[in-house]
Amino acid sequence: MTRRRKILIVLACVVGLTVVNLVVLHSRAIQDPIFERVAAEIEMRTGVEIDFGDAGFRIWPARLAAEGVEASVGGVTLARAERIDARWNWSDLWREPRLVNAVVISGLDIDLTEIPEFPDRQLRHESDAADPWRLVEIGRLEIRGHGGASAALGMAAGLDGLEVAAGLVDGAAGLELRAVDLWVERSERVLDLGAVALDATANEKGIEVQRLDLSGGDIVLEARGGAGFDEPTAAETGLRVVGDLADIITWWDPNIASGLEPAGRLDAEGEIVLPNGRITADLIHRGGRLQVAGYDLDELGLRLDGENTDVRLRGETWGDARVTIDRSFLATVTAVLHDAPVE
Repeated sequence: MTRRRKILIVLACVVGLTVVNLVVLHSRAIQDPIFERVAAEIEMRTGVEIDFGDAGFRIWPARLAAEGVEASVGGVTLARAERIDARWNWSDLWREPRLVNAVVISGLDIDLTEIPEFPDRQLRHESDAADPWRLVEIGRLEIRGHGGASAALGMAAGLDGLEVAAGLVDGAAGLELRAVDLWVERSERVLDLGAVALDATANEKGIEVQRLDLSGGDIVLEARGGAGFDEPTAAETGLRVVGDLADIITWWDPNIASGLEPAGRLDAEGEIVLPNGRITADLIHRGGRLQVAGYDLDELGLRLDGENTDVRLRGETWGDARVTIDRSFLATVTAVLHDAPVE
């Protein structure tokens, strides 16, 4: 046997073994136990049960595809995704931090209307010491979702047409979120908040919201602000709220609206601050004249200092008034009236 023939036989054997190994590695008999191990590890660390309806990965080019993915806790499903795709380079997984080039989540539905109690999980010591901002990097994260729903404090909220573009690289995260419609329900009364646009960045020091806009619904909201992670309670947000006063109060409580007979378009702006765990807010109406209980309001202000809520009112035709509500909901009214009818 010639030397060339021996070399060809060796090369053929190497190629054949490589093909066989690839076929074996891509078989369901090998891959299914891997996904089961991944799901078991996630549940052990977090208490979240992951169910992969149909999943597989390719060695080269490196990619993963999973369909019918569900996340649940205690039998309560919190999220469903029609499909999850991920791409990476093997060389990027050997460096620190590990990099996943792209993750695309399609057909995401989130249901937080019932939040179960998460079981206690003892995290491993190395997880406690790891820097979450540099543990794993994601070059591009896309979420193309149907929406989500949640419930708290006697109200429910829903989001439709969710689109997210995000990433986490070099210890800095960026987020662009868009949604077709956001609504809030209270006692079967729905307040339509319209389309949502949110742009934010974050790192280990804190989060900065460059844009949060709600538009096209019953109210318009614009907010900008930030919060520090070193002092989790330290946050500051500037905002503007515009909407029909009667619609807003009627949504909150029709009985109050019936008694006050509000009219006019609210256009308030100000800021909300959280210093030392206390919420303080200062909002001032800067729009046109409002009307409440038959009184014209040329000025309207709201201040919350963590202990009391102060409402300041003034009308050119009747005078000034201040209503202070303490933590026990006891209201104190101070007024200076000018020929105003009092009933």
